[in-house]
Amino acid sequence: MEWVETTGRTVELALDLALDQLGIDESEAQFEVLEEPRSGLFGRKDARLRARVKPLSREKPAPERRRRERKPASKSSGGAKKSSTSNAKSATKAAPSKETSRPVKKTSAAKSQSDRRERTGEMTITVDEQAEQAAVFTRGLLSAFSLSADVAIRKEGDDVVIIDVVGDDLGLLVGPKGVTLKAIEDLVRSSVQRRTEGFGARIHVDVGGYREKRRVALSDFAREVAAKVQESGDEYALEPMAAADRKVVHDAIAEIDGLETLSDGEEPRRRVVIRSA
Repeated sequence: MEWVETTGRTVELALDLALDQLGIDESEAQFEVLEEPRSGLFGRKDARLRARVKPLSREKPAPERRRRERKPASKSSGGAKKSSTSNAKSATKAAPSKETSRPVKKTSAAKSQSDRRERTGEMTITVDEQAEQAAVFTRGLLSAFSLSADVAIRKEGDDVVIIDVVGDDLGLLVGPKGVTLKAIEDLVRSSVQRRTEGFGARIHVDVGGYREKRRVALSDFAREVAAKVQESGDEYALEPMAAADRKVVHDAIAEIDGLETLSDGEEPRRRVVIRSA
């Protein structure tokens, strides 16, 4: 996945914009602050960062900046000087930090080179093994719900795994607006990430093709709202959505000339606003 670069009045706002463009949650992102926001003689300069989907890598990525409120600078001259020096270094550092490698347990030469692996201490886990673990955990959840359904594994690219649940009367697993499905997906991911230190494959769960149906429905709805905005000239704020759903709306409106979108609000009440460009 390529990097996307965004700006905002704060680092948090720039990151929110990047997450919208990628259609992921913060836990799935790797990001790097290129410039801190600052005020100067010629006005304010926004924060700038770049982000991408967390890669499937044999090396543990360099530490990322935690999203938190900045502590106020010390009032003493020494503290101010230290803060100034730190900001200068942050502004000039535009290249990612060099990652360090860790010892890797040797594996059988019979393994295919395309069989990419993840390390957790002494343990080596292939993407296929992660997918199978996710499927086994999903079957366990179905059993706990006393539901009968087929569970299939589908892969997209090198590091995206989709667990498809197919059967009858599975609405209980979806819930209103997909809330239950999202919770199930989080549980399945957590069961795998315990063994991959959070840097394994990107795992998604779908039930009865719900995600694709929702994507089509959201795209159609976004275009209907876009027509109203074009007719009235007034902006329109949609209901709060998850990052993946916001991306669907952003992508749909991006294909319409004369309109633009932005995201407003804080998670989990963050929403897309459609307006004239």
